[in-house]
Amino acid sequence: MRTLFNKNNPPPNLLLIDRDGVILKHKEPYILKSDEIEFVAGSVEALQFIASMGIPIAVVTNQSPISRGLIEETFVENTNCYIQKSLQLSNDQIKFYYCPHTAEDACFCRKPQTGMLEQACIDFDKKASECWMIGDHDTDMQAGINFGVSQRIHLLSGRQNDKSAYATDICLDLLSFVQKYFKN
Repeated sequence: MRTLFNKNNPPPNLLLIDRDGVILKHKEPYILKSDEIEFVAGSVEALQFIASMGIPIAVVTNQSPISRGLIEETFVENTNCYIQKSLQLSNDQIKFYYCPHTAEDACFCRKPQTGMLEQACIDFDKKASECWMIGDHDTDMQAGINFGVSQRIHLLSGRQNDKSAYATDICLDLLSFVQKYFKN
């Protein structure tokens, strides 16, 4: 298998991946009920392939509907468990991090801040420079810049369909990312 990786462009040692619009289809204004949970086409297969390559996955997601009183934290946790079970991945392969705050809360965990990314690197024992950020919005790319990841991949499968100025590359979705970087 030929990849884009080499000595000067090593593969990531940890993928930091947004959830809604990347793994799950984005719903307006938010995913609020279990019947709204739907995977982006190819995302399950893409994440399973990434995990099979030995690359751990940290899902980092802003979930302001919690602070807005629209959903309970247990809904987010149950959704994350559903994703993990659907992927058939262990806790060593995938972990979930979420920020329940709104932008007005000015917390340290909400992207573009780096709190969730930092915790993921602690939990997986990785350095920021070994990580790649994958997301569908400027805030994901800005979080990657703020944290110092080596690559920021903007996916067009979510809510921001024009390329982020903060991205190092662009792909249609997770499956096209895997095809471009791992199966090319």
